[in-house]
Formats: sequence, C-alpha cells, structure tokens
Amino acid sequence: MTMPASPNTLNMAGTSSPVSVAYELGLGLTTTISMNDAAVRTLAGVGGSGTTWSMNSLYGKSNLTISNTLDCHGLTDEFGASTARINFNPGNGGGITYFDPSISYGSTAWASAAGYGSDYWIKITRVSGITPSGMTSGTLYQLSTQPSMYITTVFSGQTRVSSGNIDIYSDAAGTTRVGGGVYYLRAYWEP
Repeated sequence: MTMPASPNTLNMAGTSSPVSVAYELGLGLTTTISMNDAAVRTLAGVGGSGTTWSMNSLYGKSNLTISNTLDCHGLTDEFGASTARINFNPGNGGGITYFDPSISYGSTAWASAAGYGSDYWIKITRVSGITPSGMTSGTLYQLSTQPSMYITTVFSGQTRVSSGNIDIYSDAAGTTRVGGGVYYLRAYWEP
C-alpha cells in the first residue's frame, strides 16, 4: 500500500481508511506506536529521535521497495517435452518462482514485502527468441492475478528460448514504472 498522497486524516494504528501507519509498516493493527519510533521516522523520511515533524511528512510514503534488478531464468532440460516457466506472485514477499536445474526451484522477489499485488502491474516485453505463452508481450497484468509466462518444446531435440524485459508499474495505465529487470526462458527436449 502507500499512504494517501493528499491531505486526509492519517491514523497511527488500527484499521483506518485508506491505511494506517501501523498497517503500512506491517505491524499488528493493535500495536502501540508513536511518531518518535524509528520505523515511523524512517517511513516519513525525517531525522533522528526527538526531531520535530508533522504527520504531513507521511503523505504519499510507502514502506515497500520494488526491485529494479530482477534477473529471472526459467530453464528445463528433460527427456521428453519440457516447459520453462516463470510465475509472478503477489504473496511470498513479492515472489517470482522459476525452475533452474542448477539450483532446482529458484525464486527472487519483485518487492520487499508480501500482499501488494493488487497495487502493482507487470509487463513483459519480448526482445529475442519466441513469444512466450501465458503473458502477452506488451500487456499489463495486475500482480494479484499471479501471471506467468512459459515456453514448451514441441519435438525431440528442440531448444526454444525467449528473453526480454520485465517492467513493474504502480498504476494500471503503465505510466509510473517503479521497478523491473530481465527474463530468460530456455526449454530443451533431450532426444
């Protein structure tokens, strides 16, 4: 989530609408917090303990960090048809899961915290190789829908690859890019 960007009533804790400071920080809704807590001051972007500041410093702030260095590799090497896949998840700390034989099932994170998928959109753009199935290159997907992309071999001895860019946006129109990286898919059907 993100704290409201315009003057609104802000609450330190509880289930306030649109969001409380405690909720944004991932704290329990009944947690006792104060404006002098280190996490609250860090979120507000103000000085150290005892610094005088106002709640206005919290407008538009977010406790979420989006990765701008994603490097996702979905690889397969099998006797028989094989599928290389990358899954984008809103949960699991903003997890991206994939299969890489050198590390078995791998994962990385697009975000520093879980549960933000409904607030962010993802787009892949194929740069080379075949067009992957699942996600359409150039189309925005809300991360809460858990989009995935994959390629599958069709015949024995075949290698299929696809690579491109990943872009993450904070709006459904895709105007505010907040993170991203690259992807690489390789599926091989061993004869």
